[in-house]
Amino acid sequence: MTKKIIICLSLLGICLYSCSEKEKGATQFILIQSEEGLAFEMDETSSNFSMQIEYLEEGEREYVFHRDLLSQDIHCFDMQSQQLVKRLQFDQEGERGTGRLDSFFVPALDSILLFGNQLFFTDFEGNSWEKISFTKPDKLSRPFLQIGPYRASPQLKGSQLLVATRLVGRLQELTQDQLNEASLSYGIDLSSGKVALTPHNYPNDYLKDGLKGLYFSVASRKHEMIYSFQGDHHLYVGTPDNSSLKAIYAPSRYLPQHLPSLGRDETSEQFNRYFLSAPKYGSIYYDKYREVFYRFVYPEYEVKDEEALRELQMYVPFFSVQILGPDLALLGETLMDQEPLNPFNAFVGKKGLYISNSNPNHSDFNEDMMSFHLFELKESQKTKN
Repeated sequence: MTKKIIICLSLLGICLYSCSEKEKGATQFILIQSEEGLAFEMDETSSNFSMQIEYLEEGEREYVFHRDLLSQDIHCFDMQSQQLVKRLQFDQEGERGTGRLDSFFVPALDSILLFGNQLFFTDFEGNSWEKISFTKPDKLSRPFLQIGPYRASPQLKGSQLLVATRLVGRLQELTQDQLNEASLSYGIDLSSGKVALTPHNYPNDYLKDGLKGLYFSVASRKHEMIYSFQGDHHLYVGTPDNSSLKAIYAPSRYLPQHLPSLGRDETSEQFNRYFLSAPKYGSIYYDKYREVFYRFVYPEYEVKDEEALRELQMYVPFFSVQILGPDLALLGETLMDQEPLNPFNAFVGKKGLYISNSNPNHSDFNEDMMSFHLFELKESQKTKN
């Protein structure tokens, strides 16, 4: 009798442990707006819409770098004082000309990389300047770190810089075979300028239902690269040396199961509507402080006229943010529809996810300020006992 009781209690314990593990695995998270935020004052020659935002934690200080829409300047703000501490100015021509400044990367204050007609190395004070010549691979673009709502985080390990690239060509003429051969990223040796392609390509069924936008976002974590495509519910994980990208299905609740595609004979207006108002995925960010990922999601938007369509190039009325765990399992999704924000200008900091509220449709909009709400990761009340 005693033996039977022990067995029953053991089975009960296993059952309770199993249920506990299931509950733990099912824990949902949401993003909650904090009372804390940021506001950086802009001068009369600068825009509060950023072409690229980078965050840097160095020592006990935190900095936000902003690439100005109206110039080649990069502004550096101190997050604690919320004051401008440096304005880095770069010429297109001359001895220190970069050409058109496409993007920048700040691994440290004494190491700033500029992406223009070539790759340039400088520092916070501008005392050092070095041109790193390299030849981009044929049929692929120069490196990009941000294009509109698509951010691509680089990786820097020693002298090896890993950056995202895009297949060059008219979308209407591209085929799946070309996508299968086009690398999504390549490495640049900062010492020699030598370039090496990664074995990462588009999903081999990306165009099976018709043409789709080729934009994608990249989040970097240690030696891994996580790709999120505009028109794909999956996330793809790989390393620079591994040709096999692991696909992880993580659909948004706010997007249709079958994402829209285009025919090759669509009009330019139909292409514009697709890229600006059709449902899609945007940037993905890695939060190293909480070991989660945030993927921005853009549902379908109704547009009544061309003016409303053009506005979607810079501002959207609402969006959502997926929260994904270290294994990219979906932990939750937060709809951002309470007030007009600017999700194209966002970054992850020590305290959480910062999303700009510098949107002309916002009641507190001030064109002289670049401001951000702080969103903190919280366990959903629905999952708590």
